[in-house]
Amino acid sequence: MYADADDLAAYLAGGPAAPELPADPAGLLEDAERYLDVVLGGPRDPATGRAYAGDALAALTDAQRQALRDATCAMAEWMLLLGPD
Repeated sequence: MYADADDLAAYLAGGPAAPELPADPAGLLEDAERYLDVVLGGPRDPATGRAYAGDALAALTDAQRQALRDATCAMAEWMLLLGPD
C-alpha cells in the first residue's frame, strides 16, 4: 500500500478543491495505486502485482516513499474530481 486513508485525508485537507472523501477510500486508493503502477512501469511483485511491494518498497528512501505516497494521493484526488465517469 502506497498511501492509506489518513494520508489521503491529510493530502486533501491541504488542497484548494478539497473534494469529499468517500466513506471507505480503500478502493479509490487501490485504483490510484494501480494507475501509478502502469505509469511507473517496470517489474511487478508476483504476489501483489504492484511495482513496489515487499523488498522493493523497503528499498526506497524516505523521500521516495513520500513521493510515492503523495503521487498516490494526487491520483486519488484527480479521480475524485473527475467523478465515476
